[in-house]
Amino acid sequence: MIWEDLDDDGQMLVNITHPTSSELSHYLIPDSIDSVSFVTPGLAYGDSSTIGTLDLEIEDEVTWGVAFYGVNGTVFPFNLNSYWGWYDSLMEGSDMKTFDERPTKVTIDELSFLVHFNGYVNETAGAINNYAEIKVDNYVGNWDVDMIGGRETNLVNKSLALNYFSDVRMADFAFIADGSFTGQEQTVSAETFALETEGAQFAEMIMGGVTYDWGKNTTAPYDVVSYTTPVGTFRQAFESDNGQSATSWAFSTSMYYVTIGFPSWDGYSVFQDPVFVGYTSNIGTTAGPGSEVQFGAFSIDPAVPSSTDFVTVSVDVYSQEEIVWVELLYSTDQVNWATVSMWVEGENTWKGDIEPYADETEVYFKVVVHAASGDYESATGHYIVGQGLVTTPPTTTPPGPGFDLGNEALILLLGGGIVGVIVIVLVMKRRSSASSSYSI
Repeated sequence: MIWEDLDDDGQMLVNITHPTSSELSHYLIPDSIDSVSFVTPGLAYGDSSTIGTLDLEIEDEVTWGVAFYGVNGTVFPFNLNSYWGWYDSLMEGSDMKTFDERPTKVTIDELSFLVHFNGYVNETAGAINNYAEIKVDNYVGNWDVDMIGGRETNLVNKSLALNYFSDVRMADFAFIADGSFTGQEQTVSAETFALETEGAQFAEMIMGGVTYDWGKNTTAPYDVVSYTTPVGTFRQAFESDNGQSATSWAFSTSMYYVTIGFPSWDGYSVFQDPVFVGYTSNIGTTAGPGSEVQFGAFSIDPAVPSSTDFVTVSVDVYSQEEIVWVELLYSTDQVNWATVSMWVEGENTWKGDIEPYADETEVYFKVVVHAASGDYESATGHYIVGQGLVTTPPTTTPPGPGFDLGNEALILLLGGGIVGVIVIVLVMKRRSSASSSYSI
């Protein structure tokens, strides 16, 4: 998104009611690509297969990614008309001759995202959490503008931003920026953004406080800026009057947008690598003598069920002995339980369906594994129709005395919520009088 930092605070301030009076002026819509290549998880371990599984140690790095070459797109001026408005509304007050007045075709020679996943076992005395990290190597290549003067004239003194959103499907959570609770429509600068539930942090986004590489001047480091951007900004740009989105996702109350800004850009390549962290309990489960059975975390599909949806409950079951069969029990009062058989997908994932219930109904469920040494019952999970899964830690109840499982059986999860991170490429303009880099 193109903007001019009029108050020199390093934030892209937006006025949704009167867009032309805000600092924001443009946004980008990708149209097509010339080619694409993928980095599959097995390449680092000598396996070039496009499908299959890897058996790795818990702290081994897993790397995958995608690179787009020849990205063709259109830069749209930001005003009262959304992307849709440029096609179904009458444009007034402009002769549509300049970059700032009309949609303009642009090309990016490369856009790539390489993901590095690492799990970590926290062996510090008294520690209650293990964690997993995802580091994303963002590379945005050189731009060109299909207008007289090209990049050198039309992108001079402009800045670039990558925008991420977190989509958390939990009944109760808080988004924390700069140590304070942050609303969807606030703009708050911070280096780290945390997600919490009941005061416990289950994920964080480490976006700022670092430098980036700039293709126009490779001899000096430049500071990134990071801040929340109001969700209304993206609704104004990408959503029609009747709620249709120009993106592949719909906007919701569970979304929070975070912007990484590259003040020095001018249409040249940039590289930076934010980190996303998920925390999970490091408390092991127990199992009966001579066998080990452990449950992973529950998930449901759809994530937010309606009153007409059958709900598929999924859980990973790990066992060192043969599983005879698995059942899903469900109830609305935890007294009267219905039972259905579950089926297995892949090596470890078991699934079962729960019938539809009315809105606001609390549905409880648990899984029972029938193995040669006895029956193993999971903890009870539950969801609320119309809201989604209420997160509880997974445990196993064995028959008879138990023992602690080793770290090799630990399952790393991204906390109690589902945090979706999707990247949008945006451009923004800095003040021409600003220095080549600054930090906030």
